[in-house]
Amino acid sequence: MLSVPRPTKRFWMTAIVFTEVMVVVKYLFQFGFFPWNSVYDMTLNEDKPFFAPRILGVEKSDNYIKYDLLQLLVLFFHRSLLMRYGLWDHEEPIREKSPSAQSSSDDGKTADVCEDGPKPEESPEEEQLVITEDPADYTEPSSITPAPTPPPAVHSDTTASVDESSGLDSNAQNVPPEETRSADVGPKKRSIRFRRKKTVKPQMTTEASDTPEPGEAESKPEKKKKQKSKRAEAASKRLQAVGQKLKHIGLTGFQAVYQPTQRFFKDIVHAEYRAATDVYALMFLTDVIDFIIIIFGFWAFGKHSAAADIASSLSEDQVPEAFLVMLLIQFRLVPFLVELRAVMDWVWTDTTLSLSDWMCVEDIYANIFIIKCSRETEKKYPQPKGQKKKKIVKYGMGGLIIFFLICIIWFPLLFISLVRSVVGVVNHPIDVTVTVKLGGYEPLFTMSVQQQSIKPYTQTDYDDLTRKFGNNAVAMQFITLYSSEDIVTAMIEGSSGSVWRISPPSRQELIKELLESQVDLTLRLAWTFQRDLGKGGTVEHTFDKHSIDLEPGSLVRSDLASLLVGNRTKPVLVPHMFPNYIRAPNGAEAKPVSQLFEEGEKGYLNITLSLMSDKSLKSSGTQEWWDIAIADCVNSCGVLPMIIFNDKVSPPSLGFLAGYGIMGLYVSVVLVIGKFVRGFFSEISHSIMFEELPCVDRILKLCTDIFLVRETGELELEEELYSKLIFLYRSPETMIKWTRDNHSSDQERH
Repeated sequence: MLSVPRPTKRFWMTAIVFTEVMVVVKYLFQFGFFPWNSVYDMTLNEDKPFFAPRILGVEKSDNYIKYDLLQLLVLFFHRSLLMRYGLWDHEEPIREKSPSAQSSSDDGKTADVCEDGPKPEESPEEEQLVITEDPADYTEPSSITPAPTPPPAVHSDTTASVDESSGLDSNAQNVPPEETRSADVGPKKRSIRFRRKKTVKPQMTTEASDTPEPGEAESKPEKKKKQKSKRAEAASKRLQAVGQKLKHIGLTGFQAVYQPTQRFFKDIVHAEYRAATDVYALMFLTDVIDFIIIIFGFWAFGKHSAAADIASSLSEDQVPEAFLVMLLIQFRLVPFLVELRAVMDWVWTDTTLSLSDWMCVEDIYANIFIIKCSRETEKKYPQPKGQKKKKIVKYGMGGLIIFFLICIIWFPLLFISLVRSVVGVVNHPIDVTVTVKLGGYEPLFTMSVQQQSIKPYTQTDYDDLTRKFGNNAVAMQFITLYSSEDIVTAMIEGSSGSVWRISPPSRQELIKELLESQVDLTLRLAWTFQRDLGKGGTVEHTFDKHSIDLEPGSLVRSDLASLLVGNRTKPVLVPHMFPNYIRAPNGAEAKPVSQLFEEGEKGYLNITLSLMSDKSLKSSGTQEWWDIAIADCVNSCGVLPMIIFNDKVSPPSLGFLAGYGIMGLYVSVVLVIGKFVRGFFSEISHSIMFEELPCVDRILKLCTDIFLVRETGELELEEELYSKLIFLYRSPETMIKWTRDNHSSDQERH
């Protein structure tokens, strides 16, 4: 597509026929009776990229023909474009061909012509073989020099040819000149001539046989010996001629395949008309190499990527560093493709312009070309003067812009709302962990519950919850955002899941700090929820904590110290410690639901802490653990119920957008697009002088002249034309004269 000159008709026909054949072949190999199309083989080789039928394209697949049909459609579309513009039957420029052997039928002379013109006589390498039907009548090859005029008589031994089917009679002396011509066989500079000598019948030589000649004295054995040697020599000559002919056919066939291929790549790399974009041929070759490496050699990048392929790695957002470096080295910086193309053109093109001047010419040419297209559109579809714009134009263009801007403004709110209500999925926690710590010491209590202890809310439970908070409008506003399927209850066991493993020195230090320290000691309750990211969402773990400060001399500190010393066995009451309503949002913080606690943190549940011990294990000594219970509980006092409100999460396909949230979407989408739109509408006045040009033909021609003199090597003229272009943009008066419409200019002249 980028080659100069364009590919020939044979190239496109080969591509079309090849694609059609591949469509038929792939269809034929979709039947299940082929051994590699069995269910067992397909399952066994599902993840093997080097499966032979998969590489050859004959594997059974549901989408086996989709891309081939698309390619065929593109080829036919390109063929229609070439036929439309008259380029389908376009042939290559006529090349100088070497003259061939010519003969004149008027005067009957024969001449050998080569690339350098006619030769007066043949070289010693050019052998002429006279082959007759009877090997006995063979005559030795001789060098024949063409005479300026045809001979008056043709001797029967040298020029008369014999018809292979019936032969000639005795009156065959008057043979037409066309029958005396020799056939050139072989390469241009070597010709092998075949002639059949006329066999003379016995009745023609009766008179001559009556007169004895001196040569008849030879004996018959010697004559037979000469004839036998002549036959052997004639056979060897025939074999050499056949070998030369076969060699010529082989060379011709090889050159018929090799020369077009060589000419195709030569035209790409060394084009006759070298444009500034010839480097794209090498970029196209690089893309082909990249494609082959990506498909067949991706496994070689990275230390542990042998079992991965390109599809799975990209879907997991994992790209090996070596693979990324290779792509960056080969001009794959797609975001800067225009700038990259311009800089590459400047680097590999002989020019007097600096890089900034080059970019200036490129920008001017691009803008002028767009303006030229706009003016041609205005000429093709003129707007009468004094006629208002049609409603279809106003509502079609303006209405779409208004709709687009409103969608951009409301996109974050609308998207998050849809994620929550329509397309969002429920992703309950699969693990809930609760931990209680006192200061910086070993945790007092740690307990985890999994799915069997995380019970979904029923409709009855939901109705009870709404009746409980029916008089609280703020609480009901929050509850109505969720349905029963969004709420679960984590039943946390009151006994710690691990033994309290504190060393005796640390235990004594804790007792001392509880009784004697004059600083606050923190009692912290932390919870962590874990979700399954396979169901949706972007955050796996959500967590938060609630802390209370135990002041010096408080009752809780003294009771805890008594438990540790062993002077107390009753549980210690800790007020406002356990929030039983938690919200699990899409983010990483799972905070208590403040709307359901009228008094804030004072509405949290009171708990009791108990230090339990077991002395039954003699060998390992006494083991201790902590128990937590809800204070003043009536039923199920050994369980801590935590009601979790789960926000709907986005499905995996929309996780990359939902993860930003409303503010993130506003910053990344709305503000960026808003700045672009405002710049488009607010900077129009700055470009009136350079965009509202009635006729840009002269400026466009000046730009093309710069390109032309650059290609021809007239660098001084290129610099002068560039100075003229810059002066034109610096002088408004000159710009007005240059961009006048041709019609208005003619009216001013008249």
